[in-house]
Amino acid sequence: MPPKTSKKIRELQRELELHDKQLARAVCYARKHPTEPKTKVAKAFGVNPTTLRRRCKGTQATRLKAREGQQLLTAGEEEAVVDWLGRCVIYTFQLHC
Repeated sequence: MPPKTSKKIRELQRELELHDKQLARAVCYARKHPTEPKTKVAKAFGVNPTTLRRRCKGTQATRLKAREGQQLLTAGEEEAVVDWLGRCVIYTFQLHC
C-alpha cells in the first residue's frame, strides 16, 4: 500500500500540473507565432522565458527524462525495489548491509 500523501504535497502536485499545462500552451503558441518574442509569450503565459526557449528548441522536459537512458534500473525495477522496501518496513524485516 503506498504511503499517504499530505495535503501540501497534493497541492504542490496540482500546481506543477497547472504550470506544465501553461508551459505546453506557451510552447504551442510560440511555435505557431515564431516572430513573436519568446520573452513576451512567456510573460503572457506566466512561464520562465529561458524554459520556453529551450522547450521550443526541443530540449527534454526534465533532467530526469533526459537522463532516463543512463539509469541503472528501469522504472518498473525501481518501483519493485521501493515496494519490497516498504514491505520490509511493514514486517519489520531488518536489512543487513
